[in-house]
Amino acid sequence: MTRSIRQLPALFARTFYARLGAGKVTASLVSALVALHVASTECAADTAPSFSWTVLPPPSEVSLNVGDGLGFGIAVGPIPASNVRILGTSLVETTTRRQLGAGRIALCSDEKPACSTDGPLALAANQPHRLWLKPDVSVPVVPGKYSGTITVAAAEKVAGDVIRTTIFITTEVHRWFGVLVIGLGVAAAWAITVPIRAQIQRATLLRPATILRERIDALTKRLSILTRTTPFLTERLQSNSSALDETALERKGYISSGLPLPWTTKSPNPVLYKTFLEEKAAELSGLDLLVDAAEILHTRWSAASPEERPRIETAIANLDSLADSDISNTEDLSTRIGTILDTAPSARALSAETASPRPKTYERISLEIRRLSGLVWAVYGLLTTAVGAYVLVWSNPGFGLPTDFWECLFWGFALPTGSQLLQATPTTVATSLGVSVPK
Repeated sequence: MTRSIRQLPALFARTFYARLGAGKVTASLVSALVALHVASTECAADTAPSFSWTVLPPPSEVSLNVGDGLGFGIAVGPIPASNVRILGTSLVETTTRRQLGAGRIALCSDEKPACSTDGPLALAANQPHRLWLKPDVSVPVVPGKYSGTITVAAAEKVAGDVIRTTIFITTEVHRWFGVLVIGLGVAAAWAITVPIRAQIQRATLLRPATILRERIDALTKRLSILTRTTPFLTERLQSNSSALDETALERKGYISSGLPLPWTTKSPNPVLYKTFLEEKAAELSGLDLLVDAAEILHTRWSAASPEERPRIETAIANLDSLADSDISNTEDLSTRIGTILDTAPSARALSAETASPRPKTYERISLEIRRLSGLVWAVYGLLTTAVGAYVLVWSNPGFGLPTDFWECLFWGFALPTGSQLLQATPTTVATSLGVSVPK
């Protein structure tokens, strides 16, 4: 019984073969084998590894010096990457629209100034790789802000991956030159707005005093050629000349200093100065009358006989004594001069007074004040330069464009920069410089 059961498959096969025929069985077997091969091929294709990589981009914004490379990473999958290259770049400077490296960017496997490999790179599978992007060394790189994309491709990934970034490029030379330009702007602005303006104001105030001093010098010259001495008149002329000197006027507060003090806003009192000049002008008119009379008596003395000369000398001495009195009232002075010219009063001894030298303490104090003022203004200039360097140079990673240096120069003059500069007018510029524009 058991043997009969074991023979059933063979019996079934002979019966199936006898009924269907040998041809049909063969065709069925071939079809089954083909289907089995196709299924095995598809299964093998589903399980085989495919190419993949992950581009690790650089920071969205990065600051570089000229000559530095931009580093980024690529993690390669199970299949190596071959013919890795830069497919295209569009890094353009935002102001000048100049393309970084004229569009020629090299892909390097190290950070050295020159690439260590020529041509496309090959990256091993199943590991990360550090690469660098460097502009062509034959094309000069201009400092600035470059924004755009870089496409990295390989033979296994023809379309490549896009890297978006913004690169700020500058040099230490450009930065320090910018600081120098700021310092020059500060110095020029200070020279225009502080000492030059003070000198103009000082010269304007000195003009009337200088005219009076020129008149005194002319009277002194006329008096010096006379044979007979007039000590009181000579001393009166010298004292008035000294009172109109710049140092004396500055000491009395009539004119401003050549270098203004940093912390004071005190200005000369024009009312007091005007009163002083009017008093000196009236006194100078009296001195003019006395010198005219002295010349008349000197002419008479030259033509007089020896017996008449003593009386004329006495008249000259009396005339000289008038210089030691109030001579501002020219009408009264003219009357007294007329009396001396018409009469011959008794002679009296006269002794010339010699003025003792005065210590120049005021000059020394003024010099010390000027030195301290110059030191303070220098500190102000250095601080202004330092702030400008921080704001305009060191805070700008892409410093070095011509517009950057113009802004540095305008900083010293406290002029508006950037978009505000387009709205500047002569009036706003003059206001920044402290200059009054006539209406």
